[in-house]
Amino acid sequence: MFIVFRTDASAQLGNGHFYRCISLAQELLQNKNRVHFICNSAAQELSELLSSSGISATFLQKELFDSTEVDANKTILAIQGLGEKPDCLVIDHYQIDSNWEIQLRPFVKKILVIDDLANRNHNCDILLDQNYHGVDHEKRYKDLVNPWTLLLLGPRYALLQQQFSIQRSLNPPKPATSKEKHKILVFLGGTDPPNETCRVIKALDTLSHLISLYVVTGKNNPKKNQVEKLCASRPWCKFLCNIKDMASLILKCDISVSAGGSFTWERFCLGLPGIVISIASNQEHISELLARDGYILFLGNYEKVKETDYVNAVSTMIHSPWLREFQAKRGQELVDGLGAKRVANIIDTPHITLRHSTLEDCKSVHEWRNMEMNRRYSFISEPIGYREHEKWFREVLASENRELLIAMANDRPLGVIRYDIDGNEALLSVYLVPGMHGQGLGSHLIRAGSRWLYKNRPKVAKILAQVLPSNTAARKVFVSAGFKEKYRVFEQIIR
Repeated sequence: MFIVFRTDASAQLGNGHFYRCISLAQELLQNKNRVHFICNSAAQELSELLSSSGISATFLQKELFDSTEVDANKTILAIQGLGEKPDCLVIDHYQIDSNWEIQLRPFVKKILVIDDLANRNHNCDILLDQNYHGVDHEKRYKDLVNPWTLLLLGPRYALLQQQFSIQRSLNPPKPATSKEKHKILVFLGGTDPPNETCRVIKALDTLSHLISLYVVTGKNNPKKNQVEKLCASRPWCKFLCNIKDMASLILKCDISVSAGGSFTWERFCLGLPGIVISIASNQEHISELLARDGYILFLGNYEKVKETDYVNAVSTMIHSPWLREFQAKRGQELVDGLGAKRVANIIDTPHITLRHSTLEDCKSVHEWRNMEMNRRYSFISEPIGYREHEKWFREVLASENRELLIAMANDRPLGVIRYDIDGNEALLSVYLVPGMHGQGLGSHLIRAGSRWLYKNRPKVAKILAQVLPSNTAARKVFVSAGFKEKYRVFEQIIR
């Protein structure tokens, strides 16, 4: 498959979007896919990371995001210049919404959006929000995406580099113990716009007899020289810039002081407890929830945090081995480091197209329908004779209130979908063709059908499906496809 990423990076925007896209891209490359990035010109600072990963890139000649229409047109031209229609477009950008995505629809086969904010509409096939929002996660996107959009929600899908899952498997969690000198990892993001790193270093001077600091900044941090100078004047501080192996550093340390960004999931994966501040508005709510549920010690927005707050928080963590051990265990239960692999496998699902069935399909549909695996959970489980089937098939094709569709994936038949339409409701019947079972394609087939119905039958507002109570596998498939079970009938509201 060919996957294109659209993301930006700069000192102002930070590098978080870019790095999590790299993590996903590297996993896709391992699956023998091809990957290309489309970024703003400022992201050229990170071009070495792309080339070292075997990723080609197009850099748009602009620092900041244009209007939606202008940026969409530039992206379309960049995609057309690649000479191939991408199988998937991955978007990680706070200024891109459904208007941009609709413009790109004809030029890509499917769209995956990475979001954190839930503050704008999206027209996408898959939406990923790797952050922690507790039990209300799905409600956040209820009116912002299509009913058939596949939602990948929570840190289970956190896009971490492979080094974290590898180090986790090699290094089982250790109990927190008291030490003479505690190693503190300070990382306030790759760019740290408010330069909070320097304030943390100065604040912790009073604890220098108890701690060693590992201070990390990104290559694009405009204040990195100032941070390096501060560390150089303190023998208990070690300055590290643009570190390649963050996983090994995390394993060396006992406590972290960090911003509430993607680094949270990296240290959770490896069981590093810590203190968090928010340096961006989108970090605040997530950090509050994580603190409420016992994952972190959250001090609040950096503007309201005093230097004494850092001292008190680090002292608390140093003198509370039980708290460190509790946080470490909770974090590892939440993040296992396999999120990028899960998302890459979902992207690798073949693109599904639907076409109207014709008389030429009559014999094939009869054979597929009569296969034992499809009859097993059908409301009519006996084999159907060909004459009876042919009569029914012709009636369905002639009916204005029925749609019989053949699903195709990679030029092979995938399944059959039938809709019996009554007013604004459609009753769905669906099955996979032999050889396509057991690959996790059922929910993707149903979602493709919902998209087709929404586009081609504008009067239909609700889809219904009946499933035998004993068919637990089908029940899970319908829930995964965005249906809700109601009195043993599954339904999906599409308008």
